[in-house]
Amino acid sequence: MTETASRLKTLDDSIPKFISQQTVLTMASFDELYPHCANCFYVYHPDWNALIFKSDENTRHIKYAVTNSFVGGTILPDTLKKGVTQGIQFKGIFISPSGLLQEEASKVYYSKYPFARAMGGKVWVIELTDLVFTDKVFAIGKKLHWQKEE
Repeated sequence: MTETASRLKTLDDSIPKFISQQTVLTMASFDELYPHCANCFYVYHPDWNALIFKSDENTRHIKYAVTNSFVGGTILPDTLKKGVTQGIQFKGIFISPSGLLQEEASKVYYSKYPFARAMGGKVWVIELTDLVFTDKVFAIGKKLHWQKEE
C-alpha cells in the first residue's frame, strides 16, 4: 500500500475519474476450483490505487479471498445507457487490513457510507494491479489498459 505517484504516472486520468464516480463493484474470488462473486459498495483510494469495501468475513467471497488473495472484478456505471459500453475490469491483491491501514481504510469508507457503521462486517482492501477501462459509444471509443509496475 505504498504506491507512489511516480509508479502511477502511466495510469490515464480517465481511469481513476471513472472509478471514483461509481459506487458498486463486483468482486470474484476463488477457492481451488470455483469462483464466487459478490457485489459491494466501495470507495476508491487514489493514493493507494485501491478499492475499499465492506463485507462480512463469513461470506464465501471473503473466505476465498483470505486463502487466495488474487481477486478480479468489474465496475460498471451506476446508471446504464443503451448503446454505451463503459466499465472497468480489474485484477488485484486482496488485503485484510490491520492497525493504521485498517483505521485509514475505515475512515475513508465510512466518510462516504456513514450508514454502513450500523451494519455488520469488516472493511477490506483490494490493491489494484491490472485495469482495463472500456469507454465506447456505439462501438466507437477507447480501451485503456494499465498494469502495476513491478
